[in-house]
Amino acid sequence: MSKLDELIKKYCPDGVEYKNLHDICEIRGRIGFRGYTKQDVVAEGEGAISLSPSNILNA
Repeated sequence: MSKLDELIKKYCPDGVEYKNLHDICEIRGRIGFRGYTKQDVVAEGEGAISLSPSNILNA
């Protein structure tokens, strides 16, 4: 059992509801930030997500 599983079992005995991040907040990114260009933009659901706290709104 992983540490996360142990913590969930201890502090959330009724289980944990998992949600997609885009269901509970708005995620935005900026082209030009950290060297990203238009060529780095991919369709929703493809590629990797790179987030910083400033990218998460309405949480």
